[in-house]
Amino acid sequence: MHVPFSYPSGTVSLTLAVLLFTLGGCGKNEVQRDLREYTTSSLPPLREIERNALAKYETVSGEHYVDDAVLYETIRSEVLPLFRELLLHAEAVVPASPDVRRLHDAYLASARRYRSAFTLYLEALEKQDAQHEAVALRELEEAAHLSREFSLMLHASCEEYHLPRE
Repeated sequence: MHVPFSYPSGTVSLTLAVLLFTLGGCGKNEVQRDLREYTTSSLPPLREIERNALAKYETVSGEHYVDDAVLYETIRSEVLPLFRELLLHAEAVVPASPDVRRLHDAYLASARRYRSAFTLYLEALEKQDAQHEAVALRELEEAAHLSREFSLMLHASCEEYHLPRE
């Protein structure tokens, strides 16, 4: 004997509502986990390389400027290799969630701009071309701007997902 089974009408609606609520929360939890992984594991070594590269540059620029030869050699042998290393590692990072990937793309844009700016600066120093040097310095300013924008985006994302800020 076959007995038909049926749910009370309110049970189906309640079950569906609970399921949708749970699935909706999973996406946010996944992004939160991905962002936590990104900020605690992936990003810190990248930021350390970036800080080291910029610190090397600062030792020979601005008030620490000695001459073009020292500046050139430092960019060529220390700063650019660190940015190449940074990008090698940064491009290997592939966050799981689209939100964190967009955030990481902003970081990559900043790092690539720094590498490009330092490459231009090196070329300007090789040619002793003041106009190219001015372009390179503007590119460095733009890279710093992109880096600040990334930091603001990162802080906003950490706040949104209730994670400690960098």
